[in-house]
Amino acid sequence: MEQPQAIQETLRAVALGGFLTASTLIIGINFKVFNNIFKENAHKYWWLFLVSAVIPVAVVLFIFSFFFERT
Repeated sequence: MEQPQAIQETLRAVALGGFLTASTLIIGINFKVFNNIFKENAHKYWWLFLVSAVIPVAVVLFIFSFFFERT
């Protein structure tokens, strides 16, 4: 059974909003944990924070694109 185009676009918009919210929360949580672990050395390891923030966001984006590739 095919869903109407309006429902598909609404689902896509809601999923994109959820992705942006989840990305923001993941990066914020990673920043707090990162600063608690490295304390004074946190500024030396900025690249490690960047990698630890980008990988989960990339995984979520991959899952998002996997579910919506056919719509």
